[in-house]
Amino acid sequence: MNQWKTFPYRSETDAVSGRYLYAVGGFHSHDNGCPGWGSSDPARIRFIGDRMGDLVIRYADGSQSRIPLVFGYTLWYHSIWMEHPAPFLSDEAVPGMAELLQSVLAVEGAYEGKPLGVLRIELENKAITEIFVEANPEKEGTPLYCGGYLTDEEPAGILSGGEREADASDPFFAAHTVRPSDVYPEACKKALQKICYALHTFEADFAEAPERFEDPEETRDGRLRFGGSRLAEIASGVIYHNMKNLTARTDEDGFIHTSYQNAPSWRYDGFGPYVPHANSYTDSFYSRDGARAIMTLN
Repeated sequence: MNQWKTFPYRSETDAVSGRYLYAVGGFHSHDNGCPGWGSSDPARIRFIGDRMGDLVIRYADGSQSRIPLVFGYTLWYHSIWMEHPAPFLSDEAVPGMAELLQSVLAVEGAYEGKPLGVLRIELENKAITEIFVEANPEKEGTPLYCGGYLTDEEPAGILSGGEREADASDPFFAAHTVRPSDVYPEACKKALQKICYALHTFEADFAEAPERFEDPEETRDGRLRFGGSRLAEIASGVIYHNMKNLTARTDEDGFIHTSYQNAPSWRYDGFGPYVPHANSYTDSFYSRDGARAIMTLN
């Protein structure tokens, strides 16, 4: 058997069963990590490890399976990923990060940038009455899975007739199948946490800061520094590097480049990775930035 079912699927009289569901989709209605310029509202943040909802499979006996739709595991991003961002890709990739992501991302085709991915789910040996996506009410938007192929055995070859073909013989599925006995493995959670710690700064990271920030000798004149704690030392380092950056991107004729040379970008709405050497506004002088820079440098 190989049947395509559009989601939401519901059958009150002619329930079907199968061994696997190849669900097509794997992305989110808001294809970013946050709104432009960021947000402090958890409902509008979509980072790796965030659970955006569930794919619900209901059986005729009244039981159900809830497949967690989690960024980095059963959901992924598309637009910013197509820019091959660091620390996973590009010439600034951190060794091991791409491999770690590939080990847990269960949506076939998502890592390669396909517009639709495929998630294989092992089914219980029961008649199925409903399959639908249930969004997390505490999060903005909804996960996107448009339908899936139901198969009654280990399939081989191409599954077709739906929104996207799927190669059931792809060895990817043997290593990335969501199973009802453990829909969200602890090893997967730990891997996603490790990725998050590589992408973001956490409060615990502040304790790892140097006890004292020492700026180079040649900048002793006109320096500004804070004292009293590791946070104060971090602030001293931020001031030093920002001042150095402003000076470096101010030309002799007074032109202040809004972006410094080879500046990276997280594209305002990213989920943590960045595009190296983006140079978004290197050739621009924004008056608001210039005014702030002049006041700072003086």
